[in-house]
Amino acid sequence: MNSNSTEKILSYLVDINSQKYSLTEDDVLNETDPNTQLILAGILNLSDELQYLEEEKKKSLEGLVERKKLERANRELNDFAYLVSHDLKSPLRGIANIAQWMHDDYHDKIDKEGKGFLNLMVEKVKKLERLIEDILDYSKVGRREDKIVDVNLKSIVETVIVSLSFSDKFSFEVLDLPTVSGIETEWHQVFSNLLSNAINYNDKEYGEVIIESKLDEERLFITVCDNGPGIPAKHQKKVFEIFRTLNVDYNPDSTGVGLSTVKKIIELNDGDIYVKSDGVSGTCFMIELHSSIVIDTA
Repeated sequence: MNSNSTEKILSYLVDINSQKYSLTEDDVLNETDPNTQLILAGILNLSDELQYLEEEKKKSLEGLVERKKLERANRELNDFAYLVSHDLKSPLRGIANIAQWMHDDYHDKIDKEGKGFLNLMVEKVKKLERLIEDILDYSKVGRREDKIVDVNLKSIVETVIVSLSFSDKFSFEVLDLPTVSGIETEWHQVFSNLLSNAINYNDKEYGEVIIESKLDEERLFITVCDNGPGIPAKHQKKVFEIFRTLNVDYNPDSTGVGLSTVKKIIELNDGDIYVKSDGVSGTCFMIELHSSIVIDTA
């Protein structure tokens, strides 16, 4: 190896030390001295590896900065949501209390129509409070620090059913549901919204809801089917839009946030939810998830 070759090798090593990667594959192939060519090939491999490691380090640092920004933004959003919720609900309670005092203290001085207006005011305030709570719940989805645990979906559904108000003319059939990996509070929200809707929008003398699941190699399907009025095809995507309420007559207390919350939770679990209905008789909400979340099918 002559002095020129030695100088060339040292020059490339100095460049690498300065994070300058000047050596190319053509430089190696054009080298006539076999020993020098072998050394340059090794330096080129080292150069490529160092460049890769530097790029990965840069990406890692950038990712860390982005995660810190996201965490800070989530904390600020969470604080803001609670602040807005508190600041809005406080005057609303005041309005409701004033309306109730007027109704009670001036009962003999207010006519029937006036009492009706006061009652309507109280009802509207309560609905607005529910709307604030629902928006707050919607904003929390995906930002909670709850741990991922084994969630027994059948147990969740049974707990939700017990918590709901419905007549003895309404029945639930809960078939096999698996245990999945997830956040328990979110799954409680999913079934609470779906089952309460099935009750509130049912127009039949005897209401029925069937909850079941099906598992194949790749997908888990969960269905919540009722015998209610059905949802026309043109509205089946719209029901998941926030603040969208299709039929206020069936459920005047609806805030139009529940199904949007359900969709957000399912999508954060890498799943999808959609409607199957002929638009006349009955509706099935179909939840589709990856089978990898299933822990136990018993």
